[in-house]
Order: sequence, then structure tokens, then C-alpha cells
Amino acid sequence: LMAFESSAPIVIGEALTTEDGTPVGSVTSASRRLDGHIVGLALVRTKHASAGTSLYGDSGDSILYLSEPRYALATEPSES
Repeated sequence: LMAFESSAPIVIGEALTTEDGTPVGSVTSASRRLDGHIVGLALVRTKHASAGTSLYGDSGDSILYLSEPRYALATEPSES
């Protein structure tokens, strides 16, 4: 599960692909921020689930930029 941000509209359930069209996941939730950007969560194949990765919506207009989900960072055990 990865967080994402996009400046183009995206639909929940939309398939995600790499630049060469390889299917790698789908959008599970999305919401528009006050500044107009879309943020949400997507299930992404492990091989492509890295912060900074760009994925494409199947509509062709959406480019998503992946990041680590904030809740995951907050729940990671800390080394003491």
C-alpha cells in the first residue's frame, strides 16, 4: 500500500501502469486537497512500490507520484 499525489483527476479503482504500460496496481482511495491536488492510497506491486516512483492512470491523463503512507511511518518500530 502506497500513498500518492497527482495534479490530475483520478478515479477509485483506476488501474495503474508503468511508463511502458505494464500493469502494477490500482487506486484504493482518493481525495482532492484544498489546493486542487489529489492525494490517496494505491495497492502497488512490491517491485514498483518505492517512494518517488511515477505511475500512470489507465485514462492516460493521470500521473501519480508515490510516497510512503504516513500511518506506516508512524507505526514502524523505533530502534532504541
